[in-house]
This record gives sequence, structure tokens and C-alpha cells, in this order.
Amino acid sequence: MRKLGVMTVVMLIAAVSVSAVSYGTTVRAICNVSAQLVVPATGQSVPLKVFIRAGSRPWQPAEYELDGERIIFHLKPGELGGSEIMLLINPPAGLDIYDEKAPALTGLKIDGKPLRAEARVHLGASNKAPASILIGVADGENALDLTSVRAYFDESRMAEEALSVDSADPRKATIKLDMGSIEYGSHKAVISMADVSPQANEVKVVVAFDYVDTTNFLLKSLADIKMKADSAFPNYEMLDALNDGIKRVIGAHCQNDVSWASAEVPGEHWLEVTLAEARKLKEVTIYWASYGGSENTSQKLAVQVPADGGWRTVAESPEKGHPMHESTTLRFEPVEVSKFRVLQASGGGPPNRPDIMWVVEIEAR
Repeated sequence: MRKLGVMTVVMLIAAVSVSAVSYGTTVRAICNVSAQLVVPATGQSVPLKVFIRAGSRPWQPAEYELDGERIIFHLKPGELGGSEIMLLINPPAGLDIYDEKAPALTGLKIDGKPLRAEARVHLGASNKAPASILIGVADGENALDLTSVRAYFDESRMAEEALSVDSADPRKATIKLDMGSIEYGSHKAVISMADVSPQANEVKVVVAFDYVDTTNFLLKSLADIKMKADSAFPNYEMLDALNDGIKRVIGAHCQNDVSWASAEVPGEHWLEVTLAEARKLKEVTIYWASYGGSENTSQKLAVQVPADGGWRTVAESPEKGHPMHESTTLRFEPVEVSKFRVLQASGGGPPNRPDIMWVVEIEAR
């Protein structure tokens, strides 16, 4: 089934024109007073099939005037029942314009494992983040709009290459989302798809999960860990909170009982960790302070280990920095160490405060 073309026009008063319509076009208009809408109609046959609706009222045949190659509509929001008006011109054969029903979710798989097909799923806490989400979608009234597929991860839209859509039947589709690299913490993935009806009825699936650490060897309860830092923000001198197991602080303030902050001055900042005994180290996770509803995620970091009386970098931030998230993990080839440090480059703090390093928790595995 051919996808409907869409035009949008906002009107206050007087006559308004839009570009020429095509087969199966919807015109959306917002007008608060009676207005005249003029639509070029090059090559259109007579009589036209035109429907109109406003607000929550159903579709009804629309009156129009054909003046040469123009279609003229007189829009009266008071009579139509709303200021948000939709016109449907020459709908394709077989299109159910009265369809108000969202497509159905017919299947859900996480990493190939079938789950109950529900609109909202929480996978719980696991030390393994999902690598892929697969959903099945079907519609009994209209075809599916394959171009409408969207995926969001923690409120950010995912790249198109992360999504693939397979459809051998216009009313059925399988959507796969490849999750990519995921940081520790709480997450939510949202996948949506609409049908081709003028209402663009949408099915949406929300998959939430907690990606948790189970092998952190920095916890106070596991070993005698010593820490030191290059500096401290006033009243943020204590480092005790950085391995107490509290990783997330909800609220406007993140004080020294739950976090440490460096002095907010230009230059490098660092946090050094000494272990009770030598351990194999392959990744370090830093949980960032949240203040005023935003994460203070540092952008230019390095994990360093002792070497020849100095420090050797084993992992560092990508050139583009890090997403603003509650945690950042730097991974590298395993190395046996008894201490390490996380170094923030000069000006490499969060974008809004580049000269500070503000940490809630640090983990090592």
C-alpha cells in the first residue's frame, strides 16, 4: 500500500496555499478562526475523494470547490469541533481511514530468548547487559509504515544502523535493535512503529533493565583499600564515600558524605587507589555526581598504572568524550597491579564545569 504524503500548514486567518497534492495526501492545519485553504491540484481527476476531521471527531466527507487546478476548502473550526484539522485527499484503495487501533505486539525476544510480548518489560538486575532486542508487530486494519520505526536508549535516539526491519507481509514486521556498548547502571530502551493510517497509530515497547557489577574488588567490605587525590573542593575532602557501594544519589545535592570533588581549578585532577594486594585489573568504572538534575560526567580521562617510577596509560577517553551518564567504564587488556589512578586531563571535566572532577563511586574489576 502506498504511503500517504503529508503537508502541514498553520493558519490564523485569510486564504492559505500549500504545494500541489499527490495521490493519498493528508493536509494538517491549525486554525482558530474560519479560513480558506487553497490546494493546487495539478492532474487530479474529478470527482475527488476528500475527508475531513477535527479534534476527536470521526472522519466525514469534506465539501470543496474545484476552480481550475485548485481545490478550495472553507475551514470552520467552530463547526468541525476543533482547531487542529486534518484533510485526506484521494486516499488509496484499501486504506481504512477510520482505523484508531495501534498495531499489535506479537513477539519479544531478548538475546534470542522469548519473553511474554508486553508493552513494558523490566528485565531486573544482571551482570550481563542485553545485546539485542527483537520484536514482532502486526496490524489487522492497515499496512505498517516501515519508515516510522524509531528506537531510543535512555532518551537519546539510536543510530539508524542499530535498527533492522524485516517485512515479507505489508501488515507484519520484525524489528531488531542492536544495543551496542552499555555502561553500568539503570537503562531504558524504547522501540516504536506506526501504521499507514492518517492517524499513524503507534505501537511502543519499553524494555528497562539494571546492568550491575558483581565482581568489583574495591568495596570496603572486601578489602582494605586506600585512596588519595590531587586536591579537594571546599568541604569535599573525605574519600570514604568512594567505595561504600552507594552509586546513585537522587536529589539536587551531592555532598561529601556520598561523593568527593576535586578543586575547581585548571590543571590535571586525579584519584589514586592502592589495593590490599596485587590484582588482575581489566576495567575501571566511575560513577559521577548528579547535581541539579544533570550528570557531571568527565570527558577526558585516563586509567594509569605504575611504570618505571611514573605512570603508564592503559586506557583513555575517546576523542569525542563520553555520553552524559551516571557512570563511565574504561576497559583495557588485563594488567596485574597493586595500585592505579584515574587521571582527568586539564579542562577535561563535565562540559558545564570542565575544571572539576566530581565522583560518587569508583569500581575496579
